[in-house]
Amino acid sequence: MPTRPNPVILVTGTSRGLGYEIARLLLTMHIPLSLVTVSRSYSPSGTVALPDNTIHSHTHIQLDLSVPGGPAAAVAGAVATYGRLDGIVVNHGVLDPVERIAGPEGEKEEEVEEREKVQGGGEGGEAAPPDGLDEWRMAWEVNFFSVLGLCRSAIPHLRATSGRIVFISSGASQKGYSGWGCYSASKAALNSLCRTLATEEPLITSISLRPGVMDTQMQRDVRERHGRAMGAGQERFMELHRRGALLKPEKPGAVVANLVIRGGKELSGGYFSWDSPEMRPYRSSD
Repeated sequence: MPTRPNPVILVTGTSRGLGYEIARLLLTMHIPLSLVTVSRSYSPSGTVALPDNTIHSHTHIQLDLSVPGGPAAAVAGAVATYGRLDGIVVNHGVLDPVERIAGPEGEKEEEVEEREKVQGGGEGGEAAPPDGLDEWRMAWEVNFFSVLGLCRSAIPHLRATSGRIVFISSGASQKGYSGWGCYSASKAALNSLCRTLATEEPLITSISLRPGVMDTQMQRDVRERHGRAMGAGQERFMELHRRGALLKPEKPGAVVANLVIRGGKELSGGYFSWDSPEMRPYRSSD
């Protein structure tokens, strides 16, 4: 059971895929709750609708969490609407840039020279130009620093309700994939943030979850856009698609929805796969 009746839950990145399914599943639960969804983009088809004869309430906030003040505005909007905050699902994130750290495999010599010239200051003692890491910095703003801001803003409210934070991590946080250095490192940082929160904030339950390889836009991008950077590492995902073995997002989504409502304190600080033995009590059915 939830810590308090009629919990207020904030879910980020809800315009499609896993975030959409988490929000949809929360609104089908048999306990009354108030849901705040947050996404950068908006479309009627990507906005979760309240079911008929619902016992729930729902507010959507269209907001870019990577801009200064964005995370604080999301938390303030939830608290202003419903008076408190009981749980957060941190689902937003980006895979790009997908690129090898030293540049594309098979890059031609003249391409290397041009890239090094751009990254290294050009010729004739010119002022140093950008270092070629702007895309990485932008991704970390989305994948990590916006999450840190969200946690800082939410902690006082979650202390008051003995609330929960569920971080959507990735198996890539534990394993190296060619081209995924930025994404993998940012997800590993989320796991570390989760552990630190569990230590610093004992009243809050913090859980990091691997949702598995799902049939979402991210996997379509992996198959269609990122073969050069990933090299042989792409084949695993191609094979899962060929075999029809990609997960439907509602399966891990059900685990996340249950965790943010009733995740046990003994899980705090942990990193778990959605299908691990520890998550069995939170799966809808097997």
